[in-house]
Formats: sequence, structure tokens, C-alpha cells
Amino acid sequence: MERHTAIRMLPGSRVIFRGKLHEVVSLKTGKSVDAPYFRLRNLEQGTPTDLVSYKLLEKPQLRDEPI
Repeated sequence: MERHTAIRMLPGSRVIFRGKLHEVVSLKTGKSVDAPYFRLRNLEQGTPTDLVSYKLLEKPQLRDEPI
């Protein structure tokens, strides 16, 4: 994910982290090259993560599935 996209993300946004769908719980900005950082919650298990750099996140792809 690109930094400018990550900076605009809000809590509740959905992202892929380590191949699984997560929801952004909180955001921490800073002066580090890896900022912003996000705290995530795994949507399958409900478990929270430690702070994760935006560089490790992917936006989920929308699926066009027939009804």
C-alpha cells in the first residue's frame, strides 16, 4: 500500500495483513519512515495485533461475483 493511501485510512477500514482480512482499530502517525502504524483486529478470530507498518498492509480486492 502506498503511504498517501495509508495516511487517509480510518478506523473500520479493511485491509489484508499476512494473507488474512483485518479491520483497522487505530492509527499512529510519526516521523519514522515506516509511519503510519496501525493496530488491527483479525476479522475471523477477533484477535488484535501489535502496531503494524503501512508497508505490510494491502487493500482487499473487490470481487465481482455473479449472483
